[in-house]
Amino acid sequence: MSNFVPNLNMDSQPNSDYVPVYGALIDRAGKFSELFEDAATMRPGTPVFATAVDPDSFKAAAIGDYDYRFRIATVENLGCHLLVFCIQVGGAQFIWLADPADPEFWKMIDQAKAEQGLGFAFLSADGAWFQKMSVPRDKAPYERLRGKKASGIMPFAYVAMMLMHDDELEKHFEGMLPGVEVSYRRICVLLTSEVTKAVESIPGAVIERAAPRETES
Repeated sequence: MSNFVPNLNMDSQPNSDYVPVYGALIDRAGKFSELFEDAATMRPGTPVFATAVDPDSFKAAAIGDYDYRFRIATVENLGCHLLVFCIQVGGAQFIWLADPADPEFWKMIDQAKAEQGLGFAFLSADGAWFQKMSVPRDKAPYERLRGKKASGIMPFAYVAMMLMHDDELEKHFEGMLPGVEVSYRRICVLLTSEVTKAVESIPGAVIERAAPRETES
Protein backbone atom coordinates (compact mmCIF):
# COMPACT_ATOMS: atom_id res chain seq x y z
CA MET A 1 0.00 0.00 0.00
CA SER A 2 1.50 3.28 -1.11
CA ASN A 3 1.40 6.35 1.10
CA PHE A 4 0.64 9.69 -0.60
CA VAL A 5 1.48 12.78 1.44
CA PRO A 6 -0.05 16.06 0.21
CA ASN A 7 2.44 18.88 -0.24
CA LEU A 8 1.07 21.36 2.27
CA ASN A 9 2.98 24.50 3.18
CA MET A 10 2.31 25.13 6.86
CA ASP A 11 2.83 28.87 6.45
CA SER A 12 0.59 29.43 3.47
CA GLN A 13 -2.10 27.85 1.31
CA PRO A 14 -1.75 24.29 0.02
CA ASN A 15 -0.31 23.97 -3.47
CA SER A 16 -2.56 23.39 -6.45
CA ASP A 17 -1.59 19.73 -6.90
CA TYR A 18 -4.42 17.23 -6.94
CA VAL A 19 -5.08 16.00 -3.40
CA PRO A 20 -7.79 13.34 -3.06
CA VAL A 21 -10.05 13.70 -0.02
CA TYR A 22 -12.00 10.49 0.40
CA GLY A 23 -15.49 11.12 1.70
CA ALA A 24 -18.31 9.13 3.25
CA LEU A 25 -21.94 10.21 3.41
CA ILE A 26 -24.30 10.20 6.38
CA ASP A 27 -27.46 8.38 5.31
CA ARG A 28 -30.42 6.79 7.12
CA ALA A 29 -31.30 3.16 7.85
CA GLY A 30 -34.66 3.45 6.09
CA LYS A 31 -32.86 3.69 2.76
CA PHE A 32 -31.34 0.24 3.28
CA SER A 33 -34.22 -1.57 5.00
CA GLU A 34 -35.29 -3.47 1.87
CA LEU A 35 -31.74 -4.63 1.19
CA PHE A 36 -30.54 -5.69 4.63
CA GLU A 37 -32.26 -7.47 7.48
CA ASP A 38 -30.13 -5.63 10.02
CA ALA A 39 -31.16 -2.27 8.57
CA ALA A 40 -34.83 -3.32 8.65
CA THR A 41 -34.58 -3.91 12.41
CA MET A 42 -33.41 -0.32 12.96
CA ARG A 43 -35.63 2.74 13.08
CA PRO A 44 -35.79 4.43 9.65
CA GLY A 45 -34.12 7.61 10.90
CA THR A 46 -31.11 5.87 12.45
CA PRO A 47 -27.90 7.37 10.99
CA VAL A 48 -25.79 5.25 8.64
CA PHE A 49 -22.24 5.89 7.46
CA ALA A 50 -22.30 5.03 3.74
CA THR A 51 -18.82 4.22 2.43
CA ALA A 52 -17.65 2.99 -0.96
CA VAL A 53 -15.46 -0.11 -0.99
CA ASP A 54 -13.45 -2.11 -3.46
CA PRO A 55 -15.59 -5.29 -3.52
CA ASP A 56 -12.80 -7.80 -4.04
CA SER A 57 -10.61 -6.35 -1.29
CA PHE A 58 -13.56 -6.00 1.10
CA LYS A 59 -14.82 -9.55 0.56
CA ALA A 60 -11.34 -11.01 0.99
CA ALA A 61 -10.80 -9.14 4.26
CA ALA A 62 -14.23 -8.98 5.89
CA ILE A 63 -16.60 -11.64 4.58
CA GLY A 64 -16.69 -14.77 6.72
CA ASP A 65 -16.93 -15.75 10.36
CA TYR A 66 -14.96 -12.76 11.64
CA ASP A 67 -15.07 -10.82 14.87
CA TYR A 68 -15.64 -7.08 14.80
CA ARG A 69 -15.04 -4.11 17.05
CA PHE A 70 -16.12 -0.47 17.11
CA ARG A 71 -14.37 2.50 18.76
CA ILE A 72 -14.86 6.24 18.99
CA ALA A 73 -11.70 8.18 19.81
CA THR A 74 -10.42 11.74 19.89
CA VAL A 75 -7.27 12.93 18.14
CA GLU A 76 -5.49 16.25 18.40
CA ASN A 77 -3.13 17.47 15.71
CA LEU A 78 -1.81 21.01 15.10
CA GLY A 79 -4.20 22.39 17.72
CA CYS A 80 -7.21 20.85 16.00
CA HIS A 81 -9.40 18.23 17.67
CA LEU A 82 -11.00 15.51 15.58
CA LEU A 83 -13.50 12.82 16.42
CA VAL A 84 -12.54 9.50 14.91
CA PHE A 85 -14.86 6.53 14.39
CA CYS A 86 -13.28 3.19 13.66
CA ILE A 87 -14.84 -0.18 12.92
CA GLN A 88 -12.86 -3.30 12.14
CA VAL A 89 -14.54 -6.36 10.66
CA GLY A 90 -12.02 -9.16 10.32
CA GLY A 91 -9.10 -7.75 8.36
CA ALA A 92 -11.05 -4.74 7.02
CA GLN A 93 -10.71 -1.49 8.96
CA PHE A 94 -12.64 1.72 8.32
CA ILE A 95 -11.83 5.10 9.87
CA TRP A 96 -14.07 8.16 9.62
CA LEU A 97 -13.00 11.68 10.62
CA ALA A 98 -15.54 14.15 11.99
CA ASP A 99 -15.39 17.82 12.95
CA PRO A 100 -16.46 18.36 16.60
CA ALA A 101 -17.30 22.00 15.80
CA ASP A 102 -19.96 20.94 13.27
CA PRO A 103 -23.55 21.16 14.59
CA GLU A 104 -24.79 18.84 11.81
CA PHE A 105 -22.47 16.12 13.06
CA TRP A 106 -23.74 16.42 16.65
CA LYS A 107 -27.31 16.31 15.43
CA MET A 108 -26.43 12.95 13.88
CA ILE A 109 -24.81 11.77 17.12
CA ASP A 110 -27.83 12.80 19.17
CA GLN A 111 -30.08 10.92 16.79
CA ALA A 112 -27.90 7.81 16.97
CA LYS A 113 -28.03 7.96 20.77
CA ALA A 114 -31.79 8.44 20.75
CA GLU A 115 -32.18 5.43 18.45
CA GLN A 116 -29.41 3.59 20.33
CA GLY A 117 -27.86 2.53 17.06
CA LEU A 118 -25.58 3.41 14.19
CA GLY A 119 -25.38 1.66 10.84
CA PHE A 120 -22.51 1.14 8.43
CA ALA A 121 -23.19 0.52 4.73
CA PHE A 122 -20.28 -0.67 2.60
CA LEU A 123 -21.18 -0.06 -1.03
CA SER A 124 -19.87 -1.06 -4.44
CA ALA A 125 -21.22 -1.62 -7.93
CA ASP A 126 -20.81 -5.38 -7.40
CA GLY A 127 -22.45 -5.68 -4.02
CA ALA A 128 -23.24 -4.06 -0.68
CA TRP A 129 -22.84 -5.02 2.96
CA PHE A 130 -24.31 -3.67 6.18
CA GLN A 131 -23.25 -3.71 9.82
CA LYS A 132 -25.15 -2.27 12.76
CA MET A 133 -23.71 -1.22 16.10
CA SER A 134 -25.30 -0.13 19.35
CA VAL A 135 -24.76 3.38 20.70
CA PRO A 136 -25.46 3.89 24.42
CA ARG A 137 -27.49 6.90 25.51
CA ASP A 138 -25.10 7.72 28.35
CA LYS A 139 -22.85 10.74 27.90
CA ALA A 140 -19.54 9.57 26.47
CA PRO A 141 -16.08 11.07 27.13
CA TYR A 142 -15.74 12.28 23.53
CA GLU A 143 -18.72 14.61 24.05
CA ARG A 144 -16.44 17.03 25.88
CA LEU A 145 -15.44 18.18 22.38
CA ARG A 146 -18.99 19.15 21.45
CA GLY A 147 -18.75 22.48 19.63
CA LYS A 148 -15.00 22.78 20.17
CA LYS A 149 -13.37 24.75 17.36
CA ALA A 150 -9.78 24.40 16.21
CA SER A 151 -7.39 26.57 18.21
CA GLY A 152 -4.28 25.95 16.12
CA ILE A 153 -3.09 27.29 12.79
CA MET A 154 -4.96 24.68 10.74
CA PRO A 155 -8.76 24.17 10.56
CA PHE A 156 -10.39 20.75 10.52
CA ALA A 157 -10.46 20.26 6.75
CA TYR A 158 -6.70 20.77 6.40
CA VAL A 159 -5.81 18.53 9.34
CA ALA A 160 -8.19 15.79 8.24
CA MET A 161 -6.70 15.90 4.75
CA MET A 162 -3.18 15.48 6.13
CA LEU A 163 -4.10 12.68 8.51
CA MET A 164 -5.87 10.84 5.70
CA HIS A 165 -2.56 10.53 3.86
CA ASP A 166 -0.40 9.84 6.91
CA ASP A 167 0.09 6.68 8.98
CA GLU A 168 -0.74 8.26 12.36
CA LEU A 169 -4.31 6.93 12.38
CA GLU A 170 -3.20 3.48 11.33
CA LYS A 171 -0.88 3.35 14.34
CA HIS A 172 -3.62 4.73 16.62
CA PHE A 173 -5.94 1.83 15.82
CA GLU A 174 -3.40 -0.97 15.67
CA GLY A 175 -4.44 -4.11 17.50
CA MET A 176 -8.18 -3.46 17.56
CA LEU A 177 -8.65 -7.17 16.94
CA PRO A 178 -5.65 -8.87 18.55
CA GLY A 179 -3.88 -11.24 16.20
CA VAL A 180 -5.81 -10.03 13.13
CA GLU A 181 -3.79 -8.26 10.46
CA VAL A 182 -5.50 -5.41 8.61
CA SER A 183 -5.40 -6.18 4.88
CA TYR A 184 -7.89 -3.55 3.69
CA ARG A 185 -8.25 -0.06 5.16
CA ARG A 186 -10.23 3.03 4.20
CA ILE A 187 -9.92 6.47 5.85
CA CYS A 188 -12.69 8.94 5.01
CA VAL A 189 -14.01 12.31 6.09
CA LEU A 190 -17.68 12.43 7.10
CA LEU A 191 -19.20 14.78 4.55
CA THR A 192 -21.63 17.08 6.28
CA SER A 193 -22.61 20.17 4.31
CA GLU A 194 -20.14 22.38 6.21
CA VAL A 195 -17.24 19.95 5.87
CA THR A 196 -17.97 19.54 2.15
CA LYS A 197 -17.83 23.32 1.63
CA ALA A 198 -14.62 23.60 3.65
CA VAL A 199 -12.86 20.87 1.67
CA GLU A 200 -14.02 22.27 -1.67
CA SER A 201 -12.55 25.66 -0.73
CA ILE A 202 -9.02 24.21 -0.47
CA PRO A 203 -7.04 24.63 -3.71
CA GLY A 204 -6.23 21.25 -5.24
CA ALA A 205 -8.50 19.25 -2.92
CA VAL A 206 -10.94 16.99 -4.73
CA ILE A 207 -13.60 15.01 -2.87
CA GLU A 208 -13.58 11.39 -4.00
CA ARG A 209 -16.64 9.36 -3.02
CA ALA A 210 -15.59 6.22 -4.88
CA ALA A 211 -13.21 3.70 -3.33
CA PRO A 212 -9.60 4.11 -4.48
CA ARG A 213 -7.65 1.29 -6.06
CA GLU A 214 -5.67 -0.66 -3.48
CA THR A 215 -2.39 0.86 -4.68
CA GLU A 216 -3.75 4.36 -3.97
CA SER A 217 -5.21 3.81 -0.50
